[in-house]
Amino acid sequence: MWLFRDRTDGMPTLRALNAYRGESREFKYLSSKIHVYPKDFEGTRLARPKYLHMCTIAERATRVLQEIREVGDWHPVLVYEPFEGVCTPQEYPKLAAIMSDIDILSPNAEEALRMLGIPLPVTTTKVEEAATAFVKAGVKMCVVIRCAGLGAYALETGASGRGFWTPAFWAEDDIGKIVDVTGAGNSFLGGLSAGLEKSGGDVKEAILYASVSASFTIEQSGLPTVSQAAPLPGKELWNGDDPYRRLKDLRSRTNGLQE
Repeated sequence: MWLFRDRTDGMPTLRALNAYRGESREFKYLSSKIHVYPKDFEGTRLARPKYLHMCTIAERATRVLQEIREVGDWHPVLVYEPFEGVCTPQEYPKLAAIMSDIDILSPNAEEALRMLGIPLPVTTTKVEEAATAFVKAGVKMCVVIRCAGLGAYALETGASGRGFWTPAFWAEDDIGKIVDVTGAGNSFLGGLSAGLEKSGGDVKEAILYASVSASFTIEQSGLPTVSQAAPLPGKELWNGDDPYRRLKDLRSRTNGLQE
């Protein structure tokens, strides 16, 4: 589902450059941004969604939170992905100040460690340490740290305090399947939101949806190809594969590994 808006400032459509050099990534905007806020969607079919994914700096997240409060009868599940350019110890207090309004915090592993001043390289122990620190800072539902080939680590809040790892769908032996990781984080968090809705809020099940969603995004440059399964009208195939087959496959691989 897409919503297109015409620019009125005479500037071109937003474009950006992702440059990968080995394990390092450089990102920069090539044209000026138009920031999007909840009020921009009023009167459209995207107004007041049940789940809201933000990838921004803490100051703009604060404005988003304020606009949500002004609506009054809208209480979305907020999935917050910190903007990578401000994932530093100096900026972290701004995030900590709004943590109690965030349902799900999901940085990638390097961002998480940088924010907390934990030295690289990424290890499972350091990731678990970072997740614990974010939970203690007050996030409402859970922390999900995306760790590329290591999978994802989730730590829930509340009485359960459940922490668990979920493997990436594509393992090290499947390196040939990975073409372009651009957009993997966004598709992961979109899949996470869909999984929460379909599972009635089960974080462990939702992360399976998230991992499968990301698996299709990284198989090519650009978007996956969606087609209809000929013998089954209405059944979608993504890149020629059934998403629910992948979900079942990952679930079977994960059983017994997460606790």
